[in-house]
Amino acid sequence: AMSGSFFGSFSRETGKTMADVFKDEELMKASIADITAVFGNETMPEGFFKIQQTVSQRKADLNQGSGGQPIFLCVRKRSMFEADSPIAGLVVILPDRGEFVPPGFSVVRRRGQPVNFNVGV
Repeated sequence: AMSGSFFGSFSRETGKTMADVFKDEELMKASIADITAVFGNETMPEGFFKIQQTVSQRKADLNQGSGGQPIFLCVRKRSMFEADSPIAGLVVILPDRGEFVPPGFSVVRRRGQPVNFNVGV
């Protein structure tokens, strides 16, 4: 589960490091407002940051080892002016095993469609 703090290391498509991107400590402390995914070399939606590394500096490709294209989570930080509630939890479901999205949760979307993280497996 996530509770408003970062996981992994982030960088923009420009190749900036986490330190370069998050010099403003308030942004670092800001909760997460939205999550999406990018596949391969797709450009991230505006305002999002790609999670490129795990906390132990490994590549954060969700599709690593499957032979498929890379898949990375991207997050958008919540501004203090946003009225929507921040993301406070994250669960993984396996629809092919009869699991459903729990009440109060939303599906991660990419280009308006639910993300299939099982691509290339």
